[in-house]
Amino acid sequence: MEVRDYISLADNLRTERAAFEGGWDEMRRIIMPRATGNAYPDRVPDHSGGLEHSDVANNSLKKLASAHLTYITPLDRRWFTLRPVGFNKDGNQALNDWYSKVTEVMERELAVSNFYSVIHEVYLDRCLTGTGCMFAEMNINRQLIFRHIPTGTYAIAESESGDVDTLVRWFRLTAHQAAQKWKEEALGPKVRRALKDARRRYTDSFEFVQCVLPNPQGKLLSDHVPPGKRAWKDVIISLDDKKIVFESGFFEFPFLVTRFLRWGDSPYGVGPAWFARRTIRMAIDMEKILYTLGQTKAYPRLFLLAEQYGEVDLRAGGRTVISPEAAELGLPREWGTQGEYDIGLEYLRGLYAKIEEAFYVPMLETVSRIDRQMTATEVAAREAEKVLGFTPSFTLFVSDFRMMCQRIMALLYRAGKLPEPVQGVFEVNRRGAPTRLAVPQVQFMGKIAQAIARTQTDGLMTALESIGTLSQMTGRPELLDIVNLNKAGELIYDSKGAPMECKATEDEVKEKETERKNQQEAAIQAAIAEQSSVANRNNAQAQQALQTT
Repeated sequence: MEVRDYISLADNLRTERAAFEGGWDEMRRIIMPRATGNAYPDRVPDHSGGLEHSDVANNSLKKLASAHLTYITPLDRRWFTLRPVGFNKDGNQALNDWYSKVTEVMERELAVSNFYSVIHEVYLDRCLTGTGCMFAEMNINRQLIFRHIPTGTYAIAESESGDVDTLVRWFRLTAHQAAQKWKEEALGPKVRRALKDARRRYTDSFEFVQCVLPNPQGKLLSDHVPPGKRAWKDVIISLDDKKIVFESGFFEFPFLVTRFLRWGDSPYGVGPAWFARRTIRMAIDMEKILYTLGQTKAYPRLFLLAEQYGEVDLRAGGRTVISPEAAELGLPREWGTQGEYDIGLEYLRGLYAKIEEAFYVPMLETVSRIDRQMTATEVAAREAEKVLGFTPSFTLFVSDFRMMCQRIMALLYRAGKLPEPVQGVFEVNRRGAPTRLAVPQVQFMGKIAQAIARTQTDGLMTALESIGTLSQMTGRPELLDIVNLNKAGELIYDSKGAPMECKATEDEVKEKETERKNQQEAAIQAAIAEQSSVANRNNAQAQQALQTT
């Protein structure tokens, strides 16, 4: 592909994206004006535009984004576990242990990186525009770094399987910044001229486009191929000079693109804000009406005689001297103040309720909105109902995050931070040679995953109760043998969200089973020995009695 081919690709993807841009801009304007600055960083901030947004919608959006952090990727607890594809608890123990160690390393590295601050920005975009994006890379200090890519600055395309595998993004840099990033010799003539001009070097900005797309010439060998042979191309073009300023490649797709809900066959998502736009505009208009009505009530319009102009005292306790003619006409008097403020306020409250409902706020505040003491069982039930409402969006995030998980794991592997690989960690070609790290199976462990697991636990407890009752009624304890109690106990422990550090490892469980078996065998041997001793003693006494007689 030549320069014009990349530019044409970017333009075509931007044209496809254009159908969504009007809605995105409107949602930013009426819900979160600061997001407009993220999407259009080259624009001068409009300090008056934020007056048209809805505070209720803004707060509801923030609550929903914070709920994503709490229920999907919490900072204060482990929210994922890596497993090999086709994980079997009783399978390859070395492979399972390797992924368990990788989970610990990844959890530690994410905690010391900027992942959680960036993912919150991604969640805001995910809930506002329906699509959020994040870039992952390793810096020169071998630390993970993440960057939020605002909606509206990029365009995407999907693979046949529905994964986003192509992304182009537009950004602006000054000549000084471009020279720092790619060196002066890589720049085109227009940027170079600005670089040499002291007045323009730090002020004139130029537009660039980055194209990340599958490389048909790419190979999947993880660490020993040049940039041009990697699985994804990375090309950056100066649009002012129509020149490639940087060309490289990625081993994995470096972007996480997550959608709140899918919008048909489009690669872009749709968020709750999309369906609340009309209600939010109505609320903003009603706030203006009530503000005007309140001002009118406080400072009413007056009918005056011409000669009374400037003589009416509107101050508290003020006195106005009127003529007999004005008194006969009842002037001054109010007019146009007959609006029903209470009716308008009640209608506005209804609009606020609809906005909060669109952003799931009543569901998020199920417990805090109850003005009475609840039992622990009722709290747990309401909590489960709350998080299960997130299930559709949660499952979509799980699907979107899978490729990013492979990216993070591969970055840590190339940085030498993962344990020595074992057999099964790499995908292999037909000749059996390793190609790349296998995409891991990600098991989420946040509150949503626990709530889903609790539905299985409830069924398990019901089954155990019924089997136990039947066993007692029939006097057949062997009926309990149908249940694997170890697996049942493990499912119950995991579904309750108990801390993983308190859970016994497989080795500890096996050690306890061996110790218990040894104790049982020792007890049996002691019982046998005791019985043998008693029998010998009885025999000896019987022999002695016979000899005496």
